[in-house]
Amino acid sequence: MHKNIPNGKTGKRLETSFQEVKPLYSHAEAALEAHRCLFCFDAPCIKACPAEIDIPAFIKKIATGNIRGSAKKILEPNLLGLSTGHVCPVEELCAGACVYNDYNSRPINIGRLQRYSVEKALELENHNGRLMFEPKPLGNRKAALIGGGPASLACAAYLRLAGVKVTIYEKNSRAGGLNITGIAPYKMQISNAAREIEWLLNFGLDIKTGVEILAGDISKL
Repeated sequence: MHKNIPNGKTGKRLETSFQEVKPLYSHAEAALEAHRCLFCFDAPCIKACPAEIDIPAFIKKIATGNIRGSAKKILEPNLLGLSTGHVCPVEELCAGACVYNDYNSRPINIGRLQRYSVEKALELENHNGRLMFEPKPLGNRKAALIGGGPASLACAAYLRLAGVKVTIYEKNSRAGGLNITGIAPYKMQISNAAREIEWLLNFGLDIKTGVEILAGDISKL
C-alpha cells in the first residue's frame, strides 16, 4: 500500500455501519442485467455520458464474459471509472437517457454494471499481474500538478501513460481529495476510494504530501 494514501482498513469506522445503496453485483446479477441491454446503434446513453464512454460496448463485453475488455472500454476515456461507477448520477445522465424509459420499463443499471466491470477487472489484474495499461518509458517531459484530488490524479495518470514524468503536490497528508473526504459512505466507502487511488499511483506517479504551493511558488516547480 502506498504510504500517501489511506490503507482502506475500516476497522470500527462509523462508515461501515452504512449499507450501500447500490451494492456490487454478483456475477449472475451482472450477466442478467448485461443481457437486458439492446446494444442500441447511435445509443442515447453515450450522448448523455460526460466521459463519452461507449456504454453498449462495455456492457456487451460483460455479457460475453470479457471483463478485462469491458473495463478497458470504461477506463480508456475515464480512469476514475471505479469511483464514478459508485457515485455518478446515472439516473440524470446515461440511465436517464436509456431507451427503456420510453417504454415505461426499467432502464439498464449502467452505474452498477460499470462498478462491477472495473472492480472485477482490478481484482483480476491484481491476481494475474497482467496490466490493463502499460505506461510508456519516461522521456524528457515533466509536469507538476497542484492538489491530489480526483482531477489531478486522473490527469497525472494519463500524462504518465504518455511517458511524462509527473509530480503531484498535495497540501494535506494524503491524496484523494473529495473521493476520500466528501462522498457519503452509503455511496462509496473509503476502502474503494483507496483502491482506485493506489491503482493510479502504481502507474509511477510521484506525490509529495504536506506541501502547499502558493501562487509565487509555481515558477520554482
